[in-house]
Amino acid sequence: MLNECNAFGTILRNHRTKVGLSQEKLALLSNLDRSFVSLLERGMRQPTLKTMLLLVDALDVSFESFAADIERALHENS
Repeated sequence: MLNECNAFGTILRNHRTKVGLSQEKLALLSNLDRSFVSLLERGMRQPTLKTMLLLVDALDVSFESFAADIERALHENS
C-alpha cells in the first residue's frame, strides 16, 4: 500500500524517466540537490508546494496532471 510520500516519489520517478532526465539533470533544472530528488523518489522526504512546483516546471508537466497521477496511484494501491 502506497502512502502519499511513496506515491509522490513513484510518480516523480515515472515522469523523470519518461522525459529521459537523470536525477542530477532534474535537480539542476529545478534548482534542488540531487540527493534530495533521490530522497523524494524513495518516499523518504515530503515535498513542499514550492518544491512540487519547481519539479513539475522542470518536467514540463502541469501541476494538475501530476497531482492527478499521484491521486490515481493512491487509489490503485489502497
